Amino acid sequence: MPDINLAACCDLLPFRLADGMRYGNKQTRSYSDYRALLDEQNIDAVIVATPFNTHADITIAALDAGKHVFCEKTMAYGYDDIRRLCEKAKSADLVFQTGHQYHSSRLYRHIVELVRQGKVGELTAIECQWNRNGNWRRPVPDPKWERLINWRMYREYSGGLVAELCSHQIDFANWLLNSRPSKVAGFGGIDYWKDGRETYDNVNLITEYPSGVKASYASLTTNSKDGYQIKILGTEGSIIIRLIFIIGSEMAFPRKRSSCSLRVRSGPIARPAARDIAMTEPQFFVRSARARDLAHKLARQTRRTIAQIVEEALQDYQAKLLAGEAATPLDRAWALAAADRAGMPAGVTSAHGDLYDDEGLPR
Repeated sequence: MPDINLAACCDLLPFRLADGMRYGNKQTRSYSDYRALLDEQNIDAVIVATPFNTHADITIAALDAGKHVFCEKTMAYGYDDIRRLCEKAKSADLVFQTGHQYHSSRLYRHIVELVRQGKVGELTAIECQWNRNGNWRRPVPDPKWERLINWRMYREYSGGLVAELCSHQIDFANWLLNSRPSKVAGFGGIDYWKDGRETYDNVNLITEYPSGVKASYASLTTNSKDGYQIKILGTEGSIIIRLIFIIGSEMAFPRKRSSCSLRVRSGPIARPAARDIAMTEPQFFVRSARARDLAHKLARQTRRTIAQIVEEALQDYQAKLLAGEAATPLDRAWALAAADRAGMPAGVTSAHGDLYDDEGLPR
């Protein structure tokens, strides 16, 4: 990030600390005790990216030390820690932010605007899922590090799937409705991964809001069908947010992307401007060496910057969508891979939007 100097890193795990130090310079200092780091007078702000149960103590100590804080979600573990941290953040004359990054996403902000403008009619239900097929464990080089590396498996440190995954979608539902649930019911269990974990390997929740709207959440670790998805259901239409894999006809981009579909009843609907559908400022995050080579070749041949080339690719792709023309797989893959989508979940870096009528046909 421009104008940001990495002054120090702190981690209990020596190999993770070494990884973090790679992003610093000769002046960057390393610590194994966060309290020693907070004693540094030339540090203005800290990022707290530690196990869930440590958030409150570390963040409160940082605010007491006069540091601005970005604390990853979920904010704090348990009512007592939530209360302590909220009181401290309100009384401190400092910036505190918790990492529910959907609020920084142009895609999610645009969807909130569509719903509040009545584009889907009256919002009646929200259905969310975040499914994976894997044990959610990370490799452990030495058994002594097990609980520190796989802390999500243990109740001492973690709230499990609800806190680590569903919390993003719960926050989004609260944002959409500008409200908080009044009732909640849930089920879960350790039903497949009999590996010593203490947090559930599957959860199902349903919340009810004062308006009567119900929101449901499901998270599996045994089947990744449809992966990540949010369905926003209204009396006049639906919005579906999902993750997909993008494969181009000439270039493959194995990373996950985000897709947003808006289905509405027959009749006119105000379409967002091309830039507002889902795309953000063009930044080139293509991982394929072939794609990078192609971009640089075009830049040299046409005497344009890569940003200009990407911008034109996005405009051409979005113009085809809005005109109802068929985009080739390469058009689609190029545009998706080239558009940065900051703040999307699970490492997502790009997004697109498609408009459909009530028959499911492109508008």
